[in-house]
This record gives sequence, C-alpha cells and structure tokens, in this order.
Amino acid sequence: MVLLVGAAQAQPGANDGQAVTVRAERDIGFFAGDLVTAEITIATPPGASLDRASLPVPGPVTYWLDLRAITVAEHKGAVTLRMTYQNFYVALDARPMEIPGFSVRLQVGGDARTMDVPPWTIGVSPLREVAPPAKEDPKAYLQADRPAGLADAVRWWAVAGGLAGAAILALLPLAYHHAWGPFRRRVDRPFAIAIRHLRRLEARGETEEGYLEALLVLHRALDRADGRRVLADDVQTFLDRHSVFASLDVPLEAFFQASRRAFFGSASAQARHDLPFRDLLVLGRALAVAERGRT
Repeated sequence: MVLLVGAAQAQPGANDGQAVTVRAERDIGFFAGDLVTAEITIATPPGASLDRASLPVPGPVTYWLDLRAITVAEHKGAVTLRMTYQNFYVALDARPMEIPGFSVRLQVGGDARTMDVPPWTIGVSPLREVAPPAKEDPKAYLQADRPAGLADAVRWWAVAGGLAGAAILALLPLAYHHAWGPFRRRVDRPFAIAIRHLRRLEARGETEEGYLEALLVLHRALDRADGRRVLADDVQTFLDRHSVFASLDVPLEAFFQASRRAFFGSASAQARHDLPFRDLLVLGRALAVAERGRT
C-alpha cells in the first residue's frame, strides 16, 4: 500500500504551478539502518525534458541521512523519481525527522525552469527502551539471532542440469552444420578443413612454399567436393554440378589461372602478384560458407 506522506506532499512547484507529489511506502516506524523509499512525481508542461545534471547526487544528505540511489522515468506529461535513502538516526524516542527537499531543472525549448520538491517527514523509532529493567547479564538485553533458513538446492541443481543438457543438445546440430569439434573431419565439408589449413599456413608467414601449399590445399578440397579431379577446363562443369558455388565462378577462374602459372609456367612470383595469399583465404572462406548450403 502506498501512503501519501502528509498534506504538504502534493504542492505546486514554485515557478510554474506544476504539481509535485511525494509518495512513500510509509511515514512512521523507521529504525536506524532502514531504507526509506519515496516516489516523486513532477507534472511537466508539453515538450519539457528533465535536466538530469540537476538531480541530487547519491551520498550524504544530512548527518543522519544518505541518498543511496535515484532512478528516473520520463512519461508524457510527467517525470517520476524513485529515491532510496538510508536512515542512520539512532532515536531515543519516537519523533518526526524531516527529509530535505531539493530542486530540479526542466528544459522547455530553450528555457530552463526550476521545480522545487518540498521536504517531507518520516517518523523514527528507538531500537530499545530508554531505561530497560536492570539485568545481571548484559547479553540478556539482546535477542538471539534468527536462524537462517536453508534453501533446497536440489531442485535448482536439477533445473540447471536440464538447461545445460538442453544447451548441449542445441549446440550439436550447430556444431554439425559448421563442422566444429568432432565433426570437423566430415567428408562433405572439405572446404571447412581447407580453410583451417590455410589459417595455419598464414600464421607461419607468407612464403613461396606456403603459397604453393595453399594452392594445393584448395585443389584437393575442390577434388573432394566433386569426387573427382577438377582441372581448369572443368570449372564450369563443376559449377553446374554444384550450384551452391555458382556465384564464385570468377574467383575460381582466377584461382586456376594463378595455379597454372605457379605450377606449369614456373612463375610463382607472378601468380602471387595476380592472386595474393589473402585472396586465397577469401576464396577459401567463401567456398566454406557456400558448402554449408549443400544438402
């Protein structure tokens, strides 16, 4: 239940007559260390926005009160501030304590308007009697701690285990699709294996031997994908048989031309210039991605 904290809690702002309303969980019965929460609603004119730099900064407010947190929610025609304070007043008797008000700024077009949030009161109470009956043992003034309840973790372990199992089951088809882990040697994913080989060659540094090995890696992957040797003159036939690679006709033609120069024209340097190692990596990745679409 939300109680209105005093009649003064719904007062108009000083500058423009817009209502400022303060509501709190309760207005009495606060002890030292208790949290005090309040919801402040500021009615705003059309087109107004809150200048958040004008909000109170969490920290000490008075010697007995700290502002712990503040959250803001802006709605059409209103701004709601949720304030959380902590009371540190050690009361010897029940008494009202005033929580200080503050001001915030609203931006309306190019103008700034100040809205005053009025102070409000809470009732604080003592933790013990002022003069309790005398007792021989000082420990008798304190009550025993309430034992902490033990949560039943068996159910939650079961839930966690079930969710973990479901996650693993969900990952299996994804791992199969991408040829991860135990599925990395799938015979129908030769380009997935080839791109991993190319990355290892890249890590060793670009050399002529590494470049020639990279050409051979892609040649063997093409052969495994087609189930037969694929030569330069077979590219169109290969694409006709495997339509998922049809969009890669131009880079495949460039690949076979570079391979022919490197292996049969003794011009590996020219081949590396026409089709650098990074382009072989790009082609390998594109073939690996396209191969996932094969049924």
